[in-house]
Amino acid sequence: MRYSTTAVHDVYDDGDECVVFVGDDVLALSVRATAAYRAVSGGHGSVEGVARALQEALGEPPPDVALLDVTNETLRELAEIGLIKGSGRGRG
Repeated sequence: MRYSTTAVHDVYDDGDECVVFVGDDVLALSVRATAAYRAVSGGHGSVEGVARALQEALGEPPPDVALLDVTNETLRELAEIGLIKGSGRGRG
């Protein structure tokens, strides 16, 4: 599955985090959500591309945490709040 951003009115970048204005809402994103959003908006919208971005931003996950599980959870959360949308088939 590939992900792309939706219509965001404005983005305020502040280091490791950002604030986005989408619809009628202003949302402050966590470091993890910001890294994933930046990866998708930068054209790295595959699950694997976002996983690499999360690993770069946050380092290696703990041994009992699967990077792809965290990535899919983050992408799902971003889609639920309307910042990204998925298309295609496959993982994600």
